[in-house]
Amino acid sequence: MKVVLAVAILALLTSAGAAADTFYRYHDKATGRDVFVNSLEQVPRAYRGQTKIVFESGGLANQDDAKQEATSAPSNEGVAEKLIKELAPAESPVGIAVRQAPASNNPLVRGPAIAAAAVDAKLVKAGARPLAPEERARLSGILRTAIWAGMVAGLCAFVVWVTLIVFAFRDRHPVWGSLMLLLSPLTVVYLALHFDTDRRSLKLACWLGLVSPALVALATAWRFYAWFQAVVQARGGHL
Repeated sequence: MKVVLAVAILALLTSAGAAADTFYRYHDKATGRDVFVNSLEQVPRAYRGQTKIVFESGGLANQDDAKQEATSAPSNEGVAEKLIKELAPAESPVGIAVRQAPASNNPLVRGPAIAAAAVDAKLVKAGARPLAPEERARLSGILRTAIWAGMVAGLCAFVVWVTLIVFAFRDRHPVWGSLMLLLSPLTVVYLALHFDTDRRSLKLACWLGLVSPALVALATAWRFYAWFQAVVQARGGHL
């Protein structure tokens, strides 16, 4: 049967040689079958690294040349997508979640979707049932709150950083002002050691602004831990 199928495919490719010079083959992991196309644009980006040319200009192609052409095929991926793929390999749960997440530039939509898909992949891999709609909705709420709070906290920390640089130059501490401009973590040292202690309310506000991103991160980690514990308990207490 395989021989007949191979002969039929070869005959089809040969008869279509006038319509297209090159035919490509890749293995679709979702269906477990080989797929034949006549254009590299028809090959999904995830499979272009393994694409092989099976017919070219009236004859069978050299497979080494096929690999080189498939590797050098232009990619439309942005810098962010490439960075995500480097940090999260395609076969990892997070890599799968990135591919399955909705295509959106809104982090309030894409971020929670990626996180929920990654948790789902972990649960399925451990033999547990995936997230229920209410569990997914609660996770999305936690992450959306964290994103909003993180942006506000980052803005507060930036304002405090600029304020302390201005005060350093105004209070005749130009060296500290320059150091803080180059190395922002030194802002904490300047605030603790050199900022005027008579401005207690302002100093307290500056401390709150500087540590607000860390507070948001801790609060988010605690809420996520509590949520995940509830998910584990709903699945028998262990994964």
